[in-house]
Amino acid sequence: MSALSAAAPAAAPDSGSDSDSDPAPNWELLAETLSPAALAALRAQLSAPPPRAASPPPRAEPAPAAAPGSLPLPASNREYGTRAYWDRRFETEESFDWLVSFRDVAGMLGRILAGRSPGLGRGEAEVLLVGCGNSPFSHELYKAGFLRTTSIDYSAPVIASMERQYPPADNPGLAWRVMDMTAMTFADASFDLVIDKAAMDALMVAEGDVWNPDAAVVTQSRAMLRHVERVLRPGGLHLHISFAQPHFREKYLRNEHRVEGESEAEREGYGWSLETETIAGDGGDGCFHHFMYVMQKPGEPAR
Repeated sequence: MSALSAAAPAAAPDSGSDSDSDPAPNWELLAETLSPAALAALRAQLSAPPPRAASPPPRAEPAPAAAPGSLPLPASNREYGTRAYWDRRFETEESFDWLVSFRDVAGMLGRILAGRSPGLGRGEAEVLLVGCGNSPFSHELYKAGFLRTTSIDYSAPVIASMERQYPPADNPGLAWRVMDMTAMTFADASFDLVIDKAAMDALMVAEGDVWNPDAAVVTQSRAMLRHVERVLRPGGLHLHISFAQPHFREKYLRNEHRVEGESEAEREGYGWSLETETIAGDGGDGCFHHFMYVMQKPGEPAR
């Protein structure tokens, strides 16, 4: 008998046991045929655990492809408050509708205008959309009969893009302007209706404590709303569409946040009335809502 045959276990009859263990080698016989060094090496080999099957190397998953014209998410939400972020994004992104589309609020918009400004026809109303971005909302307003609609954004690339998509020659009365909504240069009392759809939300990215917001955020939002109030005509409406809950956003819209060292003039309210309507974002069955804040400047329209 060879050393290998002595080391190999003999086949055992089926005992009905579930054990998978093998009979031990005949070490006495092996000791007679192997040198001590060879016997020690064989013992070590047989006592070692069986080698595990090598696992295939992990397959490298391809990185998800970015949507055409999209950018990776910002490293920080604060980037949403920078012009550089929006300029980069708008260089490639053609269209994106924040929060709601025109179709989502068209009925509500018509009802509010009929109730608040019944004598103002759509074709006569001077409309301003602030922080328009690349949303088709402005053009949808225009197609719905608001034929004097001006849209502003502080990003030059997006205004150029919107003018290419909706050429003035094909859309007379639909205007696009590069302008900062916190420092508007329009004349006083220029518009009957000013719409903000998520524009002021972008100012909130550095808000911090919602109960005691950052002073710079309060100052920026106040500058924006002062200009909205200024460019509105008597009796004009400001429609503010946001995901912000009323108990937080209404404090901004009423100028109730305080900033250390502010003047009495800066503490003054805006003078407009304020009501809030809910835009159900999930069919009305849950808590994922957006809100339309409706402000009306005092006075009778000049028309």
